[in-house]
Amino acid sequence: MRSKKVVGQFVEFFGEGVDNLTLADRAVVACMAPEYGATMGYFPIDDKTMDYIKMTGRDDHTCKRIEAY
Repeated sequence: MRSKKVVGQFVEFFGEGVDNLTLADRAVVACMAPEYGATMGYFPIDDKTMDYIKMTGRDDHTCKRIEAY
């Protein structure tokens, strides 16, 4: 990925392949940012993200606010 000029950048992963990654796999890819030279890697908020947020005990108001955002 360094050849794609991601060094020092914020990298968002998106597209059809994202749906096939588990939450754990997304965490691994995001945490590997120093390995591919990026400042950080992140994924867009989707149903899997919202499931995690709800699972971690956020109240309904917070969950709705995150979904709306």
